[in-house]
Amino acid sequence: MAYPHVYNFNYYTGDTYQFILYPKNEDGTTLDLSGFTAKFTIASQRGAGSSTLIITPEITLNPTRIACTINSTSGLALTNSIYLYDIEVSNNIDTYTLLTGQINTQNQVTINYQNIEVVEPDVIIDGGIPTSIYYQVFDGGTP
Repeated sequence: MAYPHVYNFNYYTGDTYQFILYPKNEDGTTLDLSGFTAKFTIASQRGAGSSTLIITPEITLNPTRIACTINSTSGLALTNSIYLYDIEVSNNIDTYTLLTGQINTQNQVTINYQNIEVVEPDVIIDGGIPTSIYYQVFDGGTP
């Protein structure tokens, strides 16, 4: 087998992203994945022991295909950077890395509102009636 193939893709932080692999033998026939397990790993760098696992995406394996998914919750860990990944299948005898590449991530424009709080840093009271009220929205940093 002439593996691994390279597939680079862009990822928008916090979105659900899925792609499906249909591995083939060198003669073009479908690679039977019965008895194999699969791993889809995303890391900040390559190398055993030096790689920092960022997230372990979901992977679904059936005898003819592998579905790889970065779900929206796990994907929030991937911030405006470049990550590396690979997809590996193995059984008790053989291990094959089928696909590898880069993930170029881009942060969202839309703010994740579940992490935002509204604070009232200044309320001026004159005679019991607010004359100046302003609100500041921040994402957990210093207002």
